[in-house]
Amino acid sequence: MALTKASYSMINGAPLNVKDFGAVGNGTTDDTAALTAAAAALQSNQTLYFPNGTYLISYQGTPYSSVYGNVVMDFDNLSDLTFVGEGATIKVNNHNITTYGGLRFANFKSCKRVRIEGFTFDMTFTGTNTSGSFYPFCGAITGIDDYADGQTQSELNGDFLIQDCEFNLYHPWGQYVTTSAPYSGDSNNGYKLYSVFLSGPYLGSTYEAQCRNVIIQNCTIKKGHNGYGFWLWAWNNVNVLNNTAEDWVAKRSSVSGSVLGAGTAFIRYMQFLCSGILIQGNNFRAKPCSERTTAGFEGSAIFAAVDTNQTGDYSFGKSVIANNTVVLGNGDSANSLSDYGAEIFVYGQVIIESNAFDGSSESTNAYQGTCVYYGAEAVGGDGTGSLVVNGNTFGKFCSYLNNISISNGSNIGEYQRRCKSLIVTNNISMSQLQYFLDMSSNSTATNLGVRQVVINSNTIDGTYNTVFNSANTNSRAINYVSTNANDEAVICNNLILNKYYGFFASSGAPSNTPTIYNNTMIGVTANSILYDGFSAAKNGVAVSNGTTTVLVITGANTPEGAVTAPVGSLFLRNDGSTSTTLYVKTSGAGNTGWTAK
Repeated sequence: MALTKASYSMINGAPLNVKDFGAVGNGTTDDTAALTAAAAALQSNQTLYFPNGTYLISYQGTPYSSVYGNVVMDFDNLSDLTFVGEGATIKVNNHNITTYGGLRFANFKSCKRVRIEGFTFDMTFTGTNTSGSFYPFCGAITGIDDYADGQTQSELNGDFLIQDCEFNLYHPWGQYVTTSAPYSGDSNNGYKLYSVFLSGPYLGSTYEAQCRNVIIQNCTIKKGHNGYGFWLWAWNNVNVLNNTAEDWVAKRSSVSGSVLGAGTAFIRYMQFLCSGILIQGNNFRAKPCSERTTAGFEGSAIFAAVDTNQTGDYSFGKSVIANNTVVLGNGDSANSLSDYGAEIFVYGQVIIESNAFDGSSESTNAYQGTCVYYGAEAVGGDGTGSLVVNGNTFGKFCSYLNNISISNGSNIGEYQRRCKSLIVTNNISMSQLQYFLDMSSNSTATNLGVRQVVINSNTIDGTYNTVFNSANTNSRAINYVSTNANDEAVICNNLILNKYYGFFASSGAPSNTPTIYNNTMIGVTANSILYDGFSAAKNGVAVSNGTTTVLVITGANTPEGAVTAPVGSLFLRNDGSTSTTLYVKTSGAGNTGWTAK
């Protein structure tokens, strides 16, 4: 909740009231000039108070007077600022970007200890920029520092708290438009539509030359919003806590209204040598896929994207995504777009833990998606990334959604693979359809895989999937692919229920057979294990000493001529009798050589 009038006045001295500068807040009077005057009067260690009301803002002055657009309240080199909205709504009515350029409510540069709370942002925009000379920024709150190295902390933003705010930003074309006249090499300069965008100096190579410390908490992205959510760019110690996205879908447009690939995330973090992000306790609901049926112009739903696009950004930071509820929308078949939960393209440590992922029960316009996606490919730098996926629940309606996907793209060398260690433990997949874990590739390049892999103590249940039955040949619990002889994988202690394949593992060339043991298969339709040229029957356990794998299998009828397994394997015949209940594989690599005991 926002602070009360009695409590806010105790934060940092007597507050300034925007109504003392002429603001009306009646929803019909344009309050832009009054709010600009109030901002100009605000000094360090002061509070700016917005009483209950609706404050209309618009562009003032010369159109396109700034490369980044007009700002109603612009702050530079101030500290200990507090902004309190006691039921205050900031409203923009159909601001035309074509005519007026960008428009933002508040921007901060070189400011310290900033607190913003209690505002509702209701902002609509139309039009687009077609000039290569401007880059219209539109929206609510931005903090933009110079993109340069060598800055000191006194020249950088830091210690921001944004809480208890609501955002409903809308443009009929979505978050941004690409143009044929790019500004500064970026063709996405038609406009950008921001809820919160805090951007630090991405060239800052030391901790002292980077922005740090931000908390965004207890905020809501309202139904109908289609701008950016929370975008943090080159900041240390980012915390995004207990926020809600009511009905998220992200659009972006190529030339005034057609869809351009997928959208961007509710929470987006660009690492740039910074120390990481905590995304915790948030609630995310995607727009249902049945409502994304406008062919050529809808978007995808992404909960959190943690990225880097700086070569060599490999040794810094930990990113934690924990205790969130993420309900995806089964993609958008009208535009062949996928939904994603956590989408990771980053070096350093990544922990995805104790989240509840789910999808939707509907199938109209359903396409596909992935709850956890890690792009392990990288060009340049020595990848040292690790990914831990532990204790998550993938719910009944993840039927169209792969639970975990590791994509290797087009690597050109083993040490350029971003992810070197993958740990997948203690997860529960309640209705897994296709892959619980897919480690394959969209490329035929060499050096695919992850250097060290442990897949342990997961429950993977295909019983209740709502789309295909268990006879679907793509229904594989674990799909392991690696083409590098140095890679090592251990797959153990997993419970796999009612799948077509329990494992589909391919070592490629050269060989690096995964170690598979103590896994339990129940009701697997075809083969429980298929890798390195042999397969096992549908119900069984693979046992390994780390070098040699044998199988313990149960089933009806004699295994002779029917069940392929390595020497030393056991077959427990459930319809046998004296001397035909236990079979031992005593010779051969195929389906013969079984001896009844």
